[in-house]
Amino acid sequence: MQNLQTYEGVLRLEGDNVVIEGEEKKVLQEPGTGVWIMLYGCSVRVHTRNGYIERVESTANDCMYKEVGPIESVRGQLVVETGPPGSKLGSTTSVYFDADGMRYGVIGGSMPAEGQDVTVRLRKLVANMAYAARSTEQDVFFETD
Repeated sequence: MQNLQTYEGVLRLEGDNVVIEGEEKKVLQEPGTGVWIMLYGCSVRVHTRNGYIERVESTANDCMYKEVGPIESVRGQLVVETGPPGSKLGSTTSVYFDADGMRYGVIGGSMPAEGQDVTVRLRKLVANMAYAARSTEQDVFFETD
């Protein structure tokens, strides 16, 4: 039987786990590493399954992401681009993941090799465009197998 729960509060990291501090403090089974570091201190609504995070929605405008989706398998290709020589971005390297006809920014995790079609496990993140200027509206975080 799957135990589905929803919690609201501030996302924190405590020891090795993600914690939601709301009316009550809820320690989840979810490891406090990876993508969750990016959401530390954000006001969120967290949907869990058996203590692990399925989806996170920001409940305030205090976070760089509006939503973090479930872990899913996606086929695509890692692309690394360098800005044109002599331009303001001339020595800047940007990393993207092209999949499903979209270009996603890459924020971390176990990245695949560049330029090969691969199937990877990842979480998609929807950016809060009011938080900061960006080149993509969605990012991905690669999960380990």
